[in-house]
Amino acid sequence: MRKLDFNKPSVCGIGYIGTEVDPDEYPLIYGRWKAMINMGYNKTYKLYNGYLVNKEWHCFSIFAIWFIKQCELLGIDPKVKNYNYVLNCTAGSIRGHEVHSPANTRLMTKSEQQYATNNDVRFI
Repeated sequence: MRKLDFNKPSVCGIGYIGTEVDPDEYPLIYGRWKAMINMGYNKTYKLYNGYLVNKEWHCFSIFAIWFIKQCELLGIDPKVKNYNYVLNCTAGSIRGHEVHSPANTRLMTKSEQQYATNNDVRFI
């Protein structure tokens, strides 16, 4: 495990590791979480979009627990890189004002995401 203060923000001044899930055990989930934080809060990040992240998901461990459960529901291994699934923040949100949270974010296939984008579908 990394030698960090697990409650000290280490990503964009807001994201912190927490204590329940080791990012070294789930590096792919950590990478997605870090990218999500950067997309919302790091204006110099190449994929910055200004989406916000629910305060509880500022903690990697809480996000990772949610992500692992989503993988289990879909029958995919959270430790294996899977290019077919993406995070999609749409349910109940207004385009341009998305907030990543357990209530309105889904792990979905790229084809589902493309359909949603092309047809302005907001999943519930």
